[in-house]
Amino acid sequence: MLDEEMRITPNYLMHIGSPILFDADENLQQLQMLMTVAYDGQEDIIRDPVAEIVSTYHTVGEHGWKFIHNK
Repeated sequence: MLDEEMRITPNYLMHIGSPILFDADENLQQLQMLMTVAYDGQEDIIRDPVAEIVSTYHTVGEHGWKFIHNK
């Protein structure tokens, strides 16, 4: 939501977000790279490229998603 520059409205429960501009060609290249990593069985390293692409990405913790699903 911070990236969307949310604006408040007279109704405090409603906000208006602005679209995030992006380069479609660059985005498609990034998606292709993520697909390559995922389909090549490199799931264990996919967090690094995701973090490079998504500025707001962060891991859940030291153990990542496995920690949550194994509780």
